[in-house]
Amino acid sequence: MAGEPRFVLSTRRAIIPTASDSMVPDHPATSCLKETLPTDLTHLHGFIEGMMERQDLEAMLSHMADDMILNTPLVPEPFRGKTAIRPVVVALMGVVDKFYFREIMQGPQHVAVSFGLTVGSAELDGMDYIRLDDAGLVQQMTVLWRPLPAIVAVLNRLNAAGGQPALELVPAGGG
Repeated sequence: MAGEPRFVLSTRRAIIPTASDSMVPDHPATSCLKETLPTDLTHLHGFIEGMMERQDLEAMLSHMADDMILNTPLVPEPFRGKTAIRPVVVALMGVVDKFYFREIMQGPQHVAVSFGLTVGSAELDGMDYIRLDDAGLVQQMTVLWRPLPAIVAVLNRLNAAGGQPALELVPAGGG
């Protein structure tokens, strides 16, 4: 539509507005984006490479704020701080067969990373909703996964590694 900003999508860079004839230079939405988008995603890229591409725990942790908050679909309460997050990531890296990075989407205050992963024969789609601190370090992350059978497959691998019983999906109605 004329007058609306155009965006460029990239798998290695943030979504950023591009200059075009259709952009209105003094449009409030356009100026807001120009002023608030973080330009340095160095730590985010390092975090993604450490976790998804190299599965390097220390590299990944080096791009997190010390007081990072991690919300996962695995437990109701968040993990707070690198010390609490470390064993969670170690356990996850131990059961995930492969991570697939897809793209980064960027808004005025947050970044989202789309990815996939495999655990055995289960394919999982995920989205990490991330807030960066002023230094660009990962400050808070909420992990979203689907579909439910793949989430259960991840939980069952984690449970098996920790000596816990497996979970089972049961059809509605108790069958």
